[in-house]
Formats: sequence, structure tokens, C-alpha cells
Amino acid sequence: MKKIFCAALILIIHLQAQELVINSFDQPDPDPNYFLQLSSQFADPQFSYMNLSYIPGTGHDGGTGMTVDYSVHNCEVWGGYTKLEHWKSEPDLVYDWSEYDSLSIWYNNVIPESQSGRVHLRINLHDVSNSPNGNNTYNVLDTEYYYSFHYILDNAPGWHNITFPLVNNYSWDGNGFNLTGWSGITGNAILDRDKIKGFSFELSINGGGEGDHVSGQFILDNFTIKKGTHVMYGSFVTKSGWNLVSVPLITDDMSVTTLYPSATSQAFEFNGSYNAVSTLENGKGYWIKFDGIDTIGISGTAPPRIIFVDEGWNLIGPFYSVFPTTSIITEPANIIASSFFKYDGSYQSTNILIPFSGYWVKVNSSGVLILENRLLMSKSDKDIVHSVQGKINITDNSGNFAELFVAQRNSGDSYELPPAPPYGAFDVRFTDGTYGSDLNSGEQIISISGAEFPVQITNDGPALRFRDNINGELLDFTLLAGQKEIIRDSRFSALHISIAETPVAFDLFQNFPNPFNPTTKIKFSISSSESGQWTTLKIFDFLGSEITTLFEGIYDPGIFEVEFNAADLSSGVYFYRLNSGGRVITKKCLYLK
Repeated sequence: MKKIFCAALILIIHLQAQELVINSFDQPDPDPNYFLQLSSQFADPQFSYMNLSYIPGTGHDGGTGMTVDYSVHNCEVWGGYTKLEHWKSEPDLVYDWSEYDSLSIWYNNVIPESQSGRVHLRINLHDVSNSPNGNNTYNVLDTEYYYSFHYILDNAPGWHNITFPLVNNYSWDGNGFNLTGWSGITGNAILDRDKIKGFSFELSINGGGEGDHVSGQFILDNFTIKKGTHVMYGSFVTKSGWNLVSVPLITDDMSVTTLYPSATSQAFEFNGSYNAVSTLENGKGYWIKFDGIDTIGISGTAPPRIIFVDEGWNLIGPFYSVFPTTSIITEPANIIASSFFKYDGSYQSTNILIPFSGYWVKVNSSGVLILENRLLMSKSDKDIVHSVQGKINITDNSGNFAELFVAQRNSGDSYELPPAPPYGAFDVRFTDGTYGSDLNSGEQIISISGAEFPVQITNDGPALRFRDNINGELLDFTLLAGQKEIIRDSRFSALHISIAETPVAFDLFQNFPNPFNPTTKIKFSISSSESGQWTTLKIFDFLGSEITTLFEGIYDPGIFEVEFNAADLSSGVYFYRLNSGGRVITKKCLYLK
């Protein structure tokens, strides 16, 4: 049934494929302000211009094209620009291109740029979906200003076509648009094709403001938007290790070896358990391992924007456009039962789905996810954290990072994580498969897998006690809010965690490790009796001479820990002394080089 439904949708898309000419360039527009010419702030008009002419017989089909004689002035610290900027003149109207998926234009580079590699063409779009003045916007600083980059001005004369998708895929190579942030607003970072107020043809020169200029001539013809077009999608950069990936377009060859030739593992899909596959499908997500960084590009056609899901956890993949999770419609309605999760060194919730990436989502019934073009609701992912008491951050030596919450479990699965990744991938969770646990009900266990040691644990919440699996014989420490602990022993794949008892006694604990070389940790507690008293922790040698002060100040009741580094000292016995309000405790430690 799924395959029949998909085939029917593809057939419908094929039959409805069409195009719309935005500007044929057959003649100048009757509105003299159709194109506004703008240049860099410090540009000299003598060296910064785009002069237009419309000469019959110059178009790619024998008709008329728009000839552009240009010069770009290197007048800024980054170079400079000149551009033709167009806006839809009616204040309350915009271009609605939501039914089209790609943009096309013909060009003839009649006279290549006078200095090779200096100037490139940018086709830019002005998206007013989140502009402060809405549709009545005429300044790119108030728009989501999307750039596409085309390095064509060194090409030999002759007609060529540029066709690329109408999506924000952060492309730098002419295969999509990029919200660079150089100009305009961030908005929702989604190219809303029904909110296009205008477009620009911009020429940008590189340089450092030396004052030189580069000139040339090209012809543009038939600026068109299309539907169902065979387009090249932007690049995807893999990371070393396990990646969650997907295929955003229909391609002629969907085999793993063709799409991901640098992969060092099979592709694994999820159907209740992991299964290796050799051929990939649109709408699904896959685990694939890579040894390093690689850039992947895929050419193909746009698939139907639907994803079939089964009850429980599903590994899915979006398509050729960036989608907010709040724009997803489900059939049956309201079947989404979790946040959406990406994998970026660890599982992280997200409200944006990006092409080429894979994502986890849980549903409470089999059905269909339909990915629409535009944001339907202003609300982002549902609030999945109910009563958070604190947070635990765990970071390994490779920079992989995970967050766990100390929180009341007010709803059954609200903290549930997706199934664990393949062996060797970094993963941290409570052993019940969640990232949030109510420690008030008793001790819980954190599992750590795929980590490169040493591992750092940071506490942002109530005092917590951490122990190893053998009753704390090798590892037993308490972290107050803001404190950190580094675990160097890679044998620890699980930690018992509980709410620490509030210290009631003034005490100085034995340093750990002991003997040590060259560092050791010294822990002490301050009771309410010492609160507000001047407190010091000092190191003395065997003869009683003071070596250094490790800790001094006035502190509230709590447990504290400092590190003693004896790298510059000789081996031997040393004493550490805690003094607070006249109360003194001294202990002995042994330094062995």
C-alpha cells in the first residue's frame, strides 16, 4: 500500500510539472524603478556600475536578453559589490513561489572578468516572512536575505543554464541558498517561498580595499521558477564516527556505495531493531560510519513530502528543504509522542529538520508525517521538561557532550531517549532509557558508552553524590552546584547517582589518591557553626614550614574540594590543615614521584 500511494503521488507531481517566467528580459520594464542599482558605501560610480541594454537577437533562444556591462570597485576591507535590486512595488503584495521548487536562469559570459577569480554573481532573495513591517518591507536589512553563489564570470562565451533549488540549504556552491547573516535578520531561517518581496543580481569582488576594479559583460535571459525539476542539492559534510543521515532527493542509484562511497560501515535502518541495508529510501534515516570528514552531493528530483511511520520509535529523514517540526501535519492527527532528536555527538532535541540528516521521533500510532512548506504555528517543540531541579553535563575528551536532568517525572515518556546508537558512538543516559530522572525517589544509575576518557562531569543543581558500581570503593565524590569532577579511569561505564546529604559536621577528608603523583584532591565540609568564619586550607612540609595556601575565604555550609599539585616539590610526607574560626583539623599525605 505504501509503494502504491508513493507512486501515485510521484505521478501527480510529474503531470503537474510546470514553470513560471519571472522576467524574460525581452524588453526594459515600463517601471523605471523595477531595478535599483546599489553599490558599496565607498564605491566610486566611475568604477562601480551595472549598465543594462536590451538588444534583439542576443537571447539564448534568438530573442532579446538583458546585456549587463559591469565594473566592481574593490573599495571595502573585504572587497566590494554592485547590484540590481528589485522589489514588488505593491506594499501589501509579495511573490508566492510556494508551488515551485527551483529557480532557473540562462547566462552568456560574453566578456570574461578582466581579472580572473575576482568577481562572482550572486542571485539573492528577500524573504519578508518575519520582517517587522511584514509585506510592506523595502530594505534588505529587514528581510531574511538569502544568497546564492555562482562562480561563472571566468567562463568562455556561450549560453549556459543555472538551475538550483529554492531552499535554504546553506550552500556555497550555487546549489541552493544560504542565510549567511551578513545582512538582514535571522527570522525563522527557513526560505518561505510564499513571502518573496524581491530579488537581486549582485556582483561581489574580493580584495582588501586597494581601490582596483574588475569589469566584464554578460547577458541574462529567462529568469524562471520551475516545479519538478532535476536539480543538484547542496553539499553535506560528514563527521568522523557514526552519523545519522538521510537521502533528500530521488536519485537514479540509491545504493549506499554510490551515495556514500567513503562510508566505513554498512547503513543501518531501524524497524524495532537495527538492520543492515544496501539500498536507501527517501524519508528514512540511517546510521552510517565514516573515518573522517567528507563532502557529499546528490543530484535528483524532489520526492513527495510524506514519511510513513510505525507505532513506537522511528528513524526518519527530511527532504530537499529545511523544515520546522511545528509545520508537520500527521495522519491520524496528533500521533507525535516525543520531541524530535538529532545526533551530534549525543542525542539532542531539535525543532528544525535539515536535509541529509536523520532524526528520531516516537509516535503513538502508525500513520503518515506530512512536511509542509511553511510554518503553521508559532509554538516550537512542546515543553518536554516539567519540573527541573538541576542539570548534569558530561563531556568526553573528544568534545562529545550530553545533558541529563534531575527532574520530577510528571508524565510517563517525556524524558525518553531514542534507542541507543550503534556500538562505539557516544551515548549517556539513565539506565531506564531517559535523560531525566527523579532522584528524590532514590539512587539512579547513569550509563556512559562510546566515551573517550578522561570524562568531565559538571553539576548545575542540588548537591549530588556519584559512586562506582562496587559501592564506591574506587570512586566516590560529591559535587555541589557549579563544581566539576574529572574521571580518568576508562573502566567506569556506569555511575550511581543520588542526592547528597547536607553536611552537618566540620570535617577534613583524606586526600585522594594517596599516595599521589603529582596531583591529589582534598575535600572538606563546613557546618553551620563555621558559616561566616574565615576559613583556610594550607599545606605544610614535614618540618612544619608552610608551603602554600590552597583555599581561603568565608563560605556557606557545604562540601568543598580543591586540588593540590606537588609537581615542584620533593617526594615525601606533607600535612594539610583546615582552620575555620579557631577549629583546626590536620591530616597527612604522601607524595611519591
